[in-house]
Amino acid sequence: MANKWRWAAAAGVLALGLVAAACDGGGGNDNQTTAPATSASAESSACPEGGASVATLKQVNFSFDPKTLSVSRCDTITLTNEDATTHTFTVPDSLINVTNSQGGQQDVTIDLAPGEHIFYCTIHGHPDGTGMAGTITVT
Repeated sequence: MANKWRWAAAAGVLALGLVAAACDGGGGNDNQTTAPATSASAESSACPEGGASVATLKQVNFSFDPKTLSVSRCDTITLTNEDATTHTFTVPDSLINVTNSQGGQQDVTIDLAPGEHIFYCTIHGHPDGTGMAGTITVT
């Protein structure tokens, strides 16, 4: 019986942690980025950091503007959240997973293999490209 309660308590703590992680803390622009945005399928050399931004991608009205974007590998885009809620910029099967609080702005280096990649908001979109999603073409 004690084991049953331990499992229930552990599940409750895990659930609270997931809810806390998904909610915006409400305090300012706590923009978070995972370690360098690289892809498992990208070449072995990492992109240099601090490159100039070549494009702006807006998160506005629960969508991305523009929905399609073309960049070269290692280009940097400026991600701007114009909504009153937190969004993410996530590319499936890569390490690109940026959380952008309301009003936040940050640069993201696109270290992806050449080709077409779906990007989406993990809160308001889907990895199949529906909802708050778009396509990035890397040359």
